[in-house]
Amino acid sequence: MDTDPNLPNTNAAIPSTNTAPRTRSAIDQRSLEELQSAEEIAQAAQVPTHATALATGGITPEEVAQLLTKITQNRTRFTDSVDERENKKNTTKEEGTTEASLRRQIRGIQSAARLKYAGAPDADNHLGHYYIGERITLNRASLATYTAAILKKLSTDTLPGITPARVAKLQSTYTTWQALNAAQSAALEAAVQHRQEGLDQLEEIKATRRRIQRAADIVFPVGEPEHYAARAAFHLEKNKPFRG
Repeated sequence: MDTDPNLPNTNAAIPSTNTAPRTRSAIDQRSLEELQSAEEIAQAAQVPTHATALATGGITPEEVAQLLTKITQNRTRFTDSVDERENKKNTTKEEGTTEASLRRQIRGIQSAARLKYAGAPDADNHLGHYYIGERITLNRASLATYTAAILKKLSTDTLPGITPARVAKLQSTYTTWQALNAAQSAALEAAVQHRQEGLDQLEEIKATRRRIQRAADIVFPVGEPEHYAARAAFHLEKNKPFRG
């Protein structure tokens, strides 16, 4: 049965909208692929027949063993970087909860200060010691500075409803918050350091991997069928010389 060309084709394939979401790997995919490739080449170099041939090209068993050690170290550095970033994420969440508590306690103390000094001739002076009207939560630096000053004032001033236990709680919350901020910074610094160390070592790994491949390219000449399997083991094309 013929169809009218002016009507839509109801039999045409409909593009699927159920595409899987793309996820970002915690470690750069190219780095993982490079490590995997280098490891396979190093393992190929340890095969006795390959090792004997590579020795004539200047590749020693010690060099290959060192490469495998570096690959293991490199994976650890990258995973350590990921772990530290996860630590930072967890610490950030805890820090946020602690900061919220700190803010609530300060607001309670400011309310008590208003109650005590409202209507006093020098009210502005007293209220200024509790930074009422200031944006004390503008940023971490402001919150840290003003909280420390309020705690100092509370060591000599007594406010209605603010017991020594509440002052001690404010001090404890403040100390915990500062420690979490420091832990956050330390985790981020460690993550960046581990990642950079991993990237630097990866360049060393790539250099050694290319050196082994160049030697394999020589001892297992291109274009010779009996060397196809060996060349494949070293990630070399059977009919093209190595250009890396």
